[in-house]
Amino acid sequence: MNFFPFFEKFLDAQNFIFSGSIEIKIADTKIDISRDRITVDIHTPHKLKNMLPLDIGDFKDMGNFSDILKMLDEAGEMLKAKKKTLILKYRGVDVVVIG
Repeated sequence: MNFFPFFEKFLDAQNFIFSGSIEIKIADTKIDISRDRITVDIHTPHKLKNMLPLDIGDFKDMGNFSDILKMLDEAGEMLKAKKKTLILKYRGVDVVVIG
């Protein structure tokens, strides 16, 4: 399964949020989802990595840094087209903002 079709459908589903937001907590990671923004605050990456199904799509074969940057670029273009923003935080500090 390729990750991007799932991600695109997820972004479309965000339009069902009229006001407010949804908060999801997985281990020490908090995900806030509003109509136009997704904020992921990661506190312990190894716990999150162990909980995620790593066999989905592009995450399985991500070996080097250039692959990660390419994936972020593709995600950024998709977010930009849909007028959405993804904010990745590490322990409350913005690390990556795309879209």
